[in-house]
Amino acid sequence: MDNALEDNNLEEGQVNDNVGQDEATQQQESNDWESQAKYFQSEKDKLHAENQKLKQYEQIGQMLESRPDIVHTISGMVQGGQPTQPERVELSKDEFDPWEA
Repeated sequence: MDNALEDNNLEEGQVNDNVGQDEATQQQESNDWESQAKYFQSEKDKLHAENQKLKQYEQIGQMLESRPDIVHTISGMVQGGQPTQPERVELSKDEFDPWEA
């Protein structure tokens, strides 16, 4: 088996066109390409749908970025506490001085 010419009974100078070629392999490669294209198109479609779903929350995100006080209040509520209101300082009539206000 050292000499390919001896195995196939070919004479020198003859060409063997089917060396390394197989019709089944070509058909499988064609199917592989099509299945890969379908897979990647499906993944692209999924990402596009997810992106469209997230776009509806874009305005909420922008609003939260511009209002850190709301973010602080919401994070406090998520951590299990009640929303904290700033404590009001009440003064009696004798303690109030309009010149200091």
